[in-house]
Amino acid sequence: MDPLVQYKNEVSADYGPSEMVADQPTLARIIGSLGAALTIFGGLAMALNLSGRVASVGSGWAAFAIAIGISGLLFHAAFDYEVQFRRAYMLFGYMLLLMGSICFLLPLFGKPGLFGLGCLAFIMALLFIMAFLRHETDSMIAGLAKAALGFVGSISAVVGITGCLIGPENLRSSPFLPEFFVAGLFGMLFLASYLGSRGMSDDFTYKVARLALWGGLLLLVYALLRSALPPFLYSFGYIKVRPAEFLIPGGFLLMVLGTLYFVTAALVSSDSKLAVLTQRELGSMFFSPIAYFVLLGFVVAGWFGYVDFINRLSVSRNNIEPIVRNYVIDLVPVLAIIFIVPAITMRLLSEEQRSGTIEVLLTAPVDEYTIVLSKFFAGFVMYLVVWSPFGLYLLALPLSGAPAFDYRPLISFFVGLCVTGAAFISMGLFFSSLSKNQIISGVLTFAGMLGLFIVAIIRERIFGQNPGSPWYQVLMHISYLDVWNTTLEGKLVPKFLLFHASSAVFWLFLTTKVLESRKWK
Repeated sequence: MDPLVQYKNEVSADYGPSEMVADQPTLARIIGSLGAALTIFGGLAMALNLSGRVASVGSGWAAFAIAIGISGLLFHAAFDYEVQFRRAYMLFGYMLLLMGSICFLLPLFGKPGLFGLGCLAFIMALLFIMAFLRHETDSMIAGLAKAALGFVGSISAVVGITGCLIGPENLRSSPFLPEFFVAGLFGMLFLASYLGSRGMSDDFTYKVARLALWGGLLLLVYALLRSALPPFLYSFGYIKVRPAEFLIPGGFLLMVLGTLYFVTAALVSSDSKLAVLTQRELGSMFFSPIAYFVLLGFVVAGWFGYVDFINRLSVSRNNIEPIVRNYVIDLVPVLAIIFIVPAITMRLLSEEQRSGTIEVLLTAPVDEYTIVLSKFFAGFVMYLVVWSPFGLYLLALPLSGAPAFDYRPLISFFVGLCVTGAAFISMGLFFSSLSKNQIISGVLTFAGMLGLFIVAIIRERIFGQNPGSPWYQVLMHISYLDVWNTTLEGKLVPKFLLFHASSAVFWLFLTTKVLESRKWK
């Protein structure tokens, strides 16, 4: 035998191959340690302030420290796979679930101020449990956590939907309508997390998804018929007594819940190419830290806008409807949306081109329209999720003792927001298809959003004194701020939505043509 070969065999027999050692999540543990310190510090300061003792740190800074600390703990929970850490976060998530359930029940006993704390506890519980499930290897413990998500989701869904189905009179006067609606929303979130964590690998989860799908569809149809049929029969004389109004706000909230349950279950359980690709895009979007930074930024912006709105309501003695107009058409949300749309859309197609996966998509058995629509729907869903804190802040108005406001402008504004948002996302998607550099795509989308914002300024400053000018009317149709302002007055005029709906179709058509040209290169 060759001496060199013999020597290599002896070395291999004595020492064996090198042991594979996984990298330690050092950065995550440092951030988690800082987060734990900030959480403890903020919690002690908050406890001192609530007990009436003098503390060097005010309640506002204590809440800010707790928020930053919890964010650090979530980062640590998402990236540290060690068993002692993930099990600790599992127990923390269970404690938050219990605390959220108690805070949800307390409004029934005259403690409405803790409902917001329950919402926060439920959100954090869901995030910590999902982070734990990401790393857990024990099938029994992971199965218990998934069952807890499914149980809480089912109870929340039943309670929320049943509460919104009490009856027309109770829906209009019930002080617990916001709680029921939010409970229904949390039911959808927990059920979606349960189905997503288990997958469609067994018949049980598929049946649960189909039950949610048909239940959401039935709820939507019921709300539509219950809102439209009695007034229609009364107008033709088939009903002698004028029926109580059902659409505002109960019927509309039921329509929202039914649509959310139907769409979520369809995305999870459907085998269509569009649903599968949309689910893939949503997964990649929410696994990216950009989505959470965007959401956190808009939550903070919404909080500043809400506090300013409450202060103006407390100072003003004449709350002229629609009071929500001063909440939405404000400097904070208007400027925030200019930056957030590029952050959502800049990576939709640019990242595919940079990583080289665009070739795999273009050679897959799907057409370009399906690829473009899946990207568009994922960005549009993220756009609506980003706006959701603004609506949740408004749900706190009745709980804080603020005067009741008219819900009709919110319904028309929601339609206008969806139409203009579709135009924004489709424009950003087109710019994302032009370059593999995300920064370039984001800058182009930012320039487009800024141009649409400047249109409103030009219309007001240059042509504001001459409303009869044709240029005034043209710019009014282009400006999304004028669309928002009009819909917030309760006026849903289709001609003002036509430009934005047409531009959404136009941008999607151009994006499809860009992909087709790239396919044939």
